Amino acid sequence: VLARLATTYGVSGAEAPVRAVIESSLPSWARAETDTAGNLLVRAGHGDPLVVFVAHMDEIGFRITRITEDGMLEVTPRGGFFLSLFEGRPALVHTGERDIPGVFTPRPPGSPEVHDPPGPPLVDLGTGSQAATEALGVRPGQTVTMSKEYIRLLGQRATARSFDDRVGD
Repeated sequence: VLARLATTYGVSGAEAPVRAVIESSLPSWARAETDTAGNLLVRAGHGDPLVVFVAHMDEIGFRITRITEDGMLEVTPRGGFFLSLFEGRPALVHTGERDIPGVFTPRPPGSPEVHDPPGPPLVDLGTGSQAATEALGVRPGQTVTMSKEYIRLLGQRATARSFDDRVGD
């Protein structure tokens, strides 16, 4: 269950795939409901004391704000982190139909060593034009993440990106 949760993508505001994994993993007696904010609620038992478990389903990532004339994606962060951690790393655009690979562009040579590069982060899909990028089904509003994998460590341990509260889910 944890491997499925940790490897399912769900940038803040686009957590539906994670919610679906949680719902499909619930025991048969559990009745889940989703509120208007997209929160998943499961009630168990009754009476006092009332005990509440809280966990979040989202992960850090980006939302596409614009496709440039040369086909690059301008993105805005969703979640707090150092943007420099993504520079030069593989990217995945989540269209809803499929995941499209790309790369978070590194800052130009000679840029000052700072945590966050100047200007909006860019993702390169290798298309070369806005029309070619749009032909892939890429649109503003879609989400972008780094790819991730679930890695078993020694004993009963494992690691993956977005473990922070997927363990709680």
